[in-house]
Amino acid sequence: MKRILSLFICLFLITVISVPASAETSMPYWYPEETDGFKDFHGENLRSVVDDADILTDEEEAVLEARMEEVISKYSIGYVLFTDDDNHGLSPEEYSSDFLHFGGYGVGDGYGAVVFYLCFDPSDRCWRTTSINTYEKIFTADVTYAIDETVDADIRAGRYYEAFNKHIDFVEALFSRTTENLAEWYPEGIDVLNVNRYDRVYPATPALNKPRITDNGGYFSESVKSHIETQLREISEKYNYDLIVFTDRGYNTLKRTEYADDFYYYNGYGENGGVFYLIEDDITGTLYYGIFFEGECYDKYGDLTSGILDEVKEPIDDENYDEALEKYFNRLKFTVKYGREPMDIKSKALCIAIGIIAGLIAGGIHITKCKKGMRVVAPVDAHEYLVKGSFKLRDKKVYYLYSTVTRTARSKSGGSSSGGGSSYSSGSSSGGSYSSGGRSF
Repeated sequence: MKRILSLFICLFLITVISVPASAETSMPYWYPEETDGFKDFHGENLRSVVDDADILTDEEEAVLEARMEEVISKYSIGYVLFTDDDNHGLSPEEYSSDFLHFGGYGVGDGYGAVVFYLCFDPSDRCWRTTSINTYEKIFTADVTYAIDETVDADIRAGRYYEAFNKHIDFVEALFSRTTENLAEWYPEGIDVLNVNRYDRVYPATPALNKPRITDNGGYFSESVKSHIETQLREISEKYNYDLIVFTDRGYNTLKRTEYADDFYYYNGYGENGGVFYLIEDDITGTLYYGIFFEGECYDKYGDLTSGILDEVKEPIDDENYDEALEKYFNRLKFTVKYGREPMDIKSKALCIAIGIIAGLIAGGIHITKCKKGMRVVAPVDAHEYLVKGSFKLRDKKVYYLYSTVTRTARSKSGGSSSGGGSSYSSGSSSGGSYSSGGRSF
């Protein structure tokens, strides 16, 4: 009897221990039973406000839903507000990402979407702005930080309804740039979010009559701009490249590299060239700068952009944009002419040292060879140097010699010369990639 009882106890313990951890934690109602092989899809009749934590009143939820539907419809975006009081064993980033994927909130061919998630899990009270797939390029770390700064005070004070409204305001402003007040050089009716920038066919000949510097942002003085533009035109014509500078305050594509690339393309520049850009994000106030090359220039100089950017970093950080422009051009001219980075002081010193050492070694070897070739036998006694009977002393007088040395201090020459708090993570979740940023409260 005892053996049978012991056997039952053992079987019971084995069964309990072998239960997987995932079975102990029930997943929410929107979680699929099977996640293997999941693919993003376009959901229908989706709720724009999902208050599973029940922090909003019915009136507040109705107002937010009306606002969300208006914004979602106007800009055709994937966007939802979501609250919960349990992450069900996942991180808030993964949980909110899964909510978007498994809920079918992604829009367009890229299935992009964003969720503003308030988590009231007792072990991790936090908020996250989580984006998936193509929306990751929109909700960058800087954008997410700006959102956090916008909603921080309200969330910490328990004003969740106000925080939701501010988040909607921010997202609406963000997406309004893609359809309203586009730059005049964009083609009419263009959908800048879905432009194919990988298979472009550039003009057959470089646009040598186009401006080399387009300073829409107003960063450069007229004198420096005119001087550098003349030189940019000269090297562009010499090497048959389109090398330009472009600045602006605000950009419509939600990604500044795409905005600079669009400017280059839609203004008729050639398939071989490059752009140095300074673009300010008009929402976050962040100034971005960078370089990209096209075609043959990319093949030759694409690996050298980091060195050029290092050259201009300090003056840009100091807001000395004229100096940055001059340094950029000088470095670019060297790069295009020689196809390499200039040597720094340490490298030059090393080359000089190697040259000196090599010279000493070569000289030493030559002297050694010369010494071996000499065959001189010195006389033993000094008188043997004289030919007998050849020396005759005729005038026997003594003269005392002296000299006067005058020392005058040399004047020293001198002169001067002059001359010109939010966390941010990215990863892969069930069905696709995500980026997420936010704070705890």
